[in-house]
Amino acid sequence: MFCGVLHSCRQLKPSRVSWGSAVIRPTTWTTRPVYIGGYDLTVRLLALALALCGASCRHVQEDPRGQRQQEAYECLIKEGSFALGPVGMPRFPVISSGEQELRQILQSGDRAAKLEMLRAVILQGTNEAKLYALCGIHTLSWRSLRECAKPLLAANPMVSTLSGCVAGRARAADIIKLIRRGGFDAFLCGP
Repeated sequence: MFCGVLHSCRQLKPSRVSWGSAVIRPTTWTTRPVYIGGYDLTVRLLALALALCGASCRHVQEDPRGQRQQEAYECLIKEGSFALGPVGMPRFPVISSGEQELRQILQSGDRAAKLEMLRAVILQGTNEAKLYALCGIHTLSWRSLRECAKPLLAANPMVSTLSGCVAGRARAADIIKLIRRGGFDAFLCGP
């Protein structure tokens, strides 16, 4: 994208080759930089892009942590499938939205606030969201996992799962067993 912007800021001028009385115009074009006020236009555009990026980064830094954590909570309670780890096509794996929201909750605030928010997800969220919350609770306080998992274990619903590029369904109790064994800890503790 950026290369296209830089290339479009230059004027294209055909190069001519004279051969006797015939003028040959080759199909290749040479570029000549466009100068405005003594500076190349590409330099000005780069400076503008860096200034805009810096302004947007400052705006993100001024955003309070609580607001981003609240937005992550609101998205997580509506999650429709459970997937930790890379999902999608093997050549272009991505992180699921539920995992991104869980990471956002785990990265901000103090430990007590995180646990309180994850317990609220267990009370108000979908079954898949509850599994994400149990993964977060396991990383923060594995001792409280058993108590928090009781309602979901009692109901033992079928939940939608994603693993790599395969969508499926599984019982909540099977996934909770993996959570207890630490089967998803590597995905949450990684980059």
